[in-house]
Amino acid sequence: MDTKPLRTWNTDKQQAYRDQHADALFFWHLVLDASPSMIPHAGALIASYNRYLAYLKQTASPMSMTQTSLFAESLQHGSPCPLGYTAPLTPERYRPQDGDGTALYNALGKLCTETTIKSQHILIVFTDGEDCAQAPVWTAGKVKELLTTLQEVEGWLAIYLGAHEEALREATAMGFHPGNVLTFAAEKIPEAFQRLQDATQQYLNAGKVERKLLAQGGVFTA
Repeated sequence: MDTKPLRTWNTDKQQAYRDQHADALFFWHLVLDASPSMIPHAGALIASYNRYLAYLKQTASPMSMTQTSLFAESLQHGSPCPLGYTAPLTPERYRPQDGDGTALYNALGKLCTETTIKSQHILIVFTDGEDCAQAPVWTAGKVKELLTTLQEVEGWLAIYLGAHEEALREATAMGFHPGNVLTFAAEKIPEAFQRLQDATQQYLNAGKVERKLLAQGGVFTA
């Protein structure tokens, strides 16, 4: 991977490059459930995330961007970072703890409304349960309205990885296209991320028009 542009360009030059090449660069928003139910699966998620990140670094331009955010009852909003500089996940950084709920709607609403960088956006949500926020601000309906606009108008690809039985119903209620929803048992996290990698490769290999069709029809059904 050549990270020379990142070493030699200042922030303004990097952003100017991204603005000029927005159709060729991507912005991955990875939103990870860190609620108490993830305690026994933390190791598997960390390893699976890191394998996926290594794949992205080998495949996509290092000038693309990532943002990794964690949520339980509140959102730990990650900072946008060039893909080439994105750090792996560690047990110190990803630490699900007892006592917090799963404020999925709030996390997605806050994250998506605060995103302003021009790029081809890929939203990837991982959760092992349904929303159970103690202080809800966003509802599934509000999230659906937001995601529908982002997908249809802004061209976002929105993917939902759900390690729970009601994943398809929950994701559809929030506006994710059914073909972009992957349901699996919690012990199958590595296999799910491998399917995500395969789907990502197909999406990256496609042209602009084909990507739009994939995003609408579903990257897991093509």
